[in-house]
Amino acid sequence: MNENKSLLLTCSDDKSVKVWTLPHKKFRCSLIGHANWVRSCKFSSDTESLAASGSDDKTIKIWDIERGCELNTYSDLIGTMNGVGGVNVLDFHTSGTVLASGAIDGSIRMYDVC
Repeated sequence: MNENKSLLLTCSDDKSVKVWTLPHKKFRCSLIGHANWVRSCKFSSDTESLAASGSDDKTIKIWDIERGCELNTYSDLIGTMNGVGGVNVLDFHTSGTVLASGAIDGSIRMYDVC
C-alpha cells in the first residue's frame, strides 16, 4: 500500500494486479500483462501513479496507474524487465527512482526506473 493510503494494490495467481480505492474498498482497474502468477506488487514511494509488479514469468512490469485507470483501460504498461528470475519481492527507494527485486533464485537486483 502507498503512503497516503488512498489506493491499494493486490496481486494473485490469476496473472493480474488489481487496483482498489480506499477507504471505500472499490475496484478501480486491473493491470494485465504477466504470463504467470504475480508474487509482488508495489507503489513507487513518491507517487500513486507509478507501480511495479513481479511475477513467476521472470519479468518485472512498470505501470502508469493513473493514466490507465482514468482511460478505463486495463492500465498503461510503461515497460518490462525480462530475465530477472521469478520475482518474490519488490521495493522502491524513497526517491521513487530505484527499484529493488528479490528473486526465487536468491538474487537481488536494482533497477533505475527513470
